[in-house]
Amino acid sequence: MHDSLIARLDRLAPVKEVGQIAACIGREFSHELLMAVAQRGEPELRASLEQLVQAQLIFRQGVSPDIRYIFKHALVRDAAYAGLLKSRRQQIHARIAAALKEKFPEAVRRAPQLLAGHYTSAELWKPAVGYWLKAGQLATARSALAEATAHLHKGLELLAKLSDLPERTQIELEFQLTLGACLTSSKGFSAPEVQAVYDRALELCKGLGDTPEYFAALHGMWWLRYTRGDASIACNLGEQLLRLAERKGDTALRVCAHRAFGYSLTFVGNLEAARDQLEQGIALYNPETHGALASRHGGADPGVACLAMSQLTLWALGYPDQALRRGSEALAIARRLSHPMGECWSLLSAAMLRQLLGESKAAHERAEIVLRLAKEQAFELYVGWATPLAAWETAVESGSEDDIERIRHGIVFSQSKGSVLFKPYWLGLAAEAWGRIEKPEQRPRGGSRGTGRDQSVQ
Repeated sequence: MHDSLIARLDRLAPVKEVGQIAACIGREFSHELLMAVAQRGEPELRASLEQLVQAQLIFRQGVSPDIRYIFKHALVRDAAYAGLLKSRRQQIHARIAAALKEKFPEAVRRAPQLLAGHYTSAELWKPAVGYWLKAGQLATARSALAEATAHLHKGLELLAKLSDLPERTQIELEFQLTLGACLTSSKGFSAPEVQAVYDRALELCKGLGDTPEYFAALHGMWWLRYTRGDASIACNLGEQLLRLAERKGDTALRVCAHRAFGYSLTFVGNLEAARDQLEQGIALYNPETHGALASRHGGADPGVACLAMSQLTLWALGYPDQALRRGSEALAIARRLSHPMGECWSLLSAAMLRQLLGESKAAHERAEIVLRLAKEQAFELYVGWATPLAAWETAVESGSEDDIERIRHGIVFSQSKGSVLFKPYWLGLAAEAWGRIEKPEQRPRGGSRGTGRDQSVQ
C-alpha cells in the first residue's frame, strides 16, 4: 500500500512537493496556511491542489476563503511525508511555525500545541519547549488533564536537550509546578510521581526566596499533607503560605493561602477560625482576575473552593441557610468559568450538605452528576469521592448490600489515591446504611439528620 501510494505521488511529479508540504502541516490543512508556507503563486497552487483532488489523494471541503483539504487516508499523508528528506522536513516545519505565529495568532493562542509540534519537528528546541509549556498550562486550566500531562512531559523531554540554557531552572520549575497541579487532580496524592514533582520543585526553588514559584511548590506540599490526613503539618503549611502571601502583598496568593489555611483548620475542627479564613479568601476573590489560579495551584479554582468548603463549615456551625447560599454561589461561578473541576467540587460539597440536611434525593442527584463529570474528565479522585454519596441514598432506601459495597469501594479507592479526607464521613454513611439493613422495621424516611434552618445549634 505504501509503495503504491508513493508511486502515485511520483506520477504527479510537478505537484508532488505541494502534497509533501501539505503533509507536513497535517492530515487536514487550510488553503490559507498552505499558501503562506508553499511559496507559490495563487494560480499555481490552485492548479496543483486541483490535480491532487483529481487524483483522489485529497478532498476539498468548504468554499473560498475558508477552503480546507484533507488527505483521503492517513496512509496517503504518511507516504507523502516519508518522501521528504529529514533536513527538508525540518525546513518546512520551521516555515509552518513561522507562518502560524505571524498570520494565525488566534489559532496559536487557542492551541499552542500546534506551534509546539512544528517547532519540535523542526528541532528548534527552545521555542518548542516554551509552547509545550503554554499548551500544558492551557490544558490544565480547562481541566483536560491527560492532554496537559502529555504536553508537559514532552516539553520536559525537550528541555533536557538545553542543558546550557541560562533560564533552564526557571523554565523547569514552571513545568514541574504545572505538572504537579495536573497530576494531583488526575492520579491522586499517593502517586509516586506527585511527591517526586513537588520534591523537585522545592529543590529548584532553593535560593530563590519568597517567589511565586516557591509559594506554588509549598502549596503543592500542603495539598499532599492535607489530603493524606497529616493535620498538624497541613495547618503549619497553611499558616506559612498565608505569611508568605502577606509578605508578597499578592491578592491572588492570599486567596490560595486563605483557602489552604481554612481547609486545614476545618480538618482539625477549629471551625470559627476556619470560617474566618475562608470568608477572607472569598472577600478577596475576583473570578475575572483570579480564574487562572487553578492551573498553577491545583484542584478547583481557589475562590470557588473557598465558597464550597464554606458551606460545610457553616453547616457545622449551625447556619444551613447561609451554607446553601454559599454552595449556590460556588456552583454558579464554576459554571461561569467553565471549570469542570470547580464544578465537581461545588457539586460534591453540595451533595454532602444535602445529605447532612437529610435531603437524600437531592444529595443523590448531585453525586450522580459529579460521577458523570468526573468520568468524562478522568478525575479519578472525584469518582472515588462521589461514589459513597451516590450509593448512600439507594442503600438506605432499599437496604441493598450491593450499594453498601459501593460505599466501601469508594473509600478503598480514594485511600489508594492517597486521600483520607472524607473517610470518617463515609464510614458514617456505611454504618447508617448497615443499621437500616439490620433493623428494617425502624428505617426512617429520608435522611437521618435534621433540616432546621439558621437557628444556631451551638
